[in-house]
Amino acid sequence: MPALPALNPRRSLRTLACALPLLLAACGGGGDAGTPPPLSCSVAGQQDWLQTYMNDWYFWYGLSPKPAPTGYVTVAGYFDALLYRGGDLIPGDATGARWPSDRYSGYQTTESFNRFYGDGQTLGYGVAVAGLEVTVPTPQPAQPLFIRYIEPLSPAAAAGLVRGERVMSLNGRSAADIIAANDFSALTPNLADEQLTLVVRNAAGFDRTVVVTAKIFSLTPVQNAQILSSPNGRRLGYVLVKDMIDQANTPLATAFNTFRASGVQELVL
Repeated sequence: MPALPALNPRRSLRTLACALPLLLAACGGGGDAGTPPPLSCSVAGQQDWLQTYMNDWYFWYGLSPKPAPTGYVTVAGYFDALLYRGGDLIPGDATGARWPSDRYSGYQTTESFNRFYGDGQTLGYGVAVAGLEVTVPTPQPAQPLFIRYIEPLSPAAAAGLVRGERVMSLNGRSAADIIAANDFSALTPNLADEQLTLVVRNAAGFDRTVVVTAKIFSLTPVQNAQILSSPNGRRLGYVLVKDMIDQANTPLATAFNTFRASGVQELVL
């Protein structure tokens, strides 16, 4: 296994910026023992805070670019500029392998964060596509783009979209163009009632147009709990846990109680 790059011990204790949404701190006032909040709610004030926060806690700090905020007109634009894009040689790897880019970091508003982790809800269309398969390590626009997942209680589910259907276009933009640009932003609405128009092709080769309207809907964090039998007769408990939120506790406990009562010997989680 290749050696990891040296990390600042203090930074390695808190990797929020690599695995969880980054929430811009409330402006002014005090704070916890972490990076103090910005003194000003101006773009410049938030950017200065973001620079300090990333310097303190970003997992890829030793490898990432560190541009000054000057020249970036939005906080989002500056955040993107601070992310590690990969390409550095992995120390000690004789094959010449290189570190991949950071595809884990992101940010969201406090309202969105509280809605997801507190209320178990999200604003969106409820459709995810298999984008990584056609963009990593490089974009492959000639490859098909498939629907990977549909949230059960989402507008996409209500509109009849199905996992495995091939996406031909999003809002009039071809799948090939979306893949080439590695730009799947059309799948993420900014506000409720925004619309997404998809042309999808089913397994029989027939195309249809589906219009989906964004809304706030409840997540279904635990799904498909069932008991299966292996070829040699062992009983297998299978359950999908998609979202690590409080609303997963009750259905997950129910699934495990059922597994226990049914004498399950193996677990697929």
